[in-house]
Amino acid sequence: MIEDGVSGYHIPIIEYENHTDLNTYELQSKLLILLKDSSMRKEMAKNSRLRYERYYTSEIFSSCMQEFYNRFVL
Repeated sequence: MIEDGVSGYHIPIIEYENHTDLNTYELQSKLLILLKDSSMRKEMAKNSRLRYERYYTSEIFSSCMQEFYNRFVL
């Protein structure tokens, strides 16, 4: 998951009667911020990588699945 403003940006979804769509105005706004601010871009990239390594590697996922299995299946 993204931490808004830390490891990326949450872009709201607009819900219509028959479909959903991204808020393209918000997407454009956030992309322009990142294009203009290289230090923010680098900081978010670093934060994203750290978050991935802390929570989402295959080793961590495997360990969590094994723990779940041991707790609820065995």
